Amino acid sequence: FAYNSSHHSSLHSRGALAARHPHHLWRCAWRLWLLTVPGCCFLAPSYLTLPVSTLLASHDYSIEFSHGYLAWINLLFTIYRILVSIYGRHDTAPAPLMDFAPAHGYTAPAHGYTAPAHGYTAPAHGYTAPAHGYTAPAHGYTAPAHGYTAPAHGYTTPAHGYTAPAHGYTAPAHGYTAPAHGYTAPAHGYTAPANGYTAPAHGYTAPAHGYTAPAHGYTAPAHGYTAPAHGIPPQFMDMPQLMDILPQFMDMPQLMDILPQLMDILPQLMDIL
Repeated sequence: FAYNSSHHSSLHSRGALAARHPHHLWRCAWRLWLLTVPGCCFLAPSYLTLPVSTLLASHDYSIEFSHGYLAWINLLFTIYRILVSIYGRHDTAPAPLMDFAPAHGYTAPAHGYTAPAHGYTAPAHGYTAPAHGYTAPAHGYTAPAHGYTAPAHGYTTPAHGYTAPAHGYTAPAHGYTAPAHGYTAPAHGYTAPANGYTAPAHGYTAPAHGYTAPAHGYTAPAHGYTAPAHGIPPQFMDMPQLMDILPQFMDMPQLMDILPQLMDILPQLMDIL
């Protein structure tokens, strides 16, 4: 035991040197021989050389057995450490389990399933992206920046969430579902005099952001009705009947009049969902 402990660090450093410089390999081999051969002689368990009758008749045969067992374990472990120091352990990083980035999209590492920039499963803003949530990174349903259940700005967050005085449901600056374009916000909301229902900049029939606008409208790929930045949850996109009758609902003033009441019960609906 003393021989092993006193020379272990020296053997380890010289073994690493031998791994880098093969002409030092004979030194490590010499020290390995010095440890192995004398060690087998001096550390060999005595019970191997005793007659069976003497061993069984002895009262301390368990002590002899334990001593020999520990000696052999120490010898084998020392030889293993020396071999490791000679040949080295060239561990490499494990190969990734997936061939796409784990922090991004579901089926495409760069852009996603149906849209390269803002699509349904886009890695930067898509369905399972950990940074931007369910349907839109900036204003969508569960986007971490402004969405419903985002941990930073979501439903119960004190800074931007549901009841937050700055960006929440009744906040005068940003409104219900998005700090910049919310439903009842005086700046961009439903009845706001500057950007409300019929306002030419953000309203219902506005040519820039409205229902039929070519840039941001119903079928616009960037910001329209089904766009991931301002659209509805993608499961509704699988209902062509709903998409066909939606323009008819937009032409019903009665529906537009009761829309604020519907927005008031939306949190309860979200909790049920």
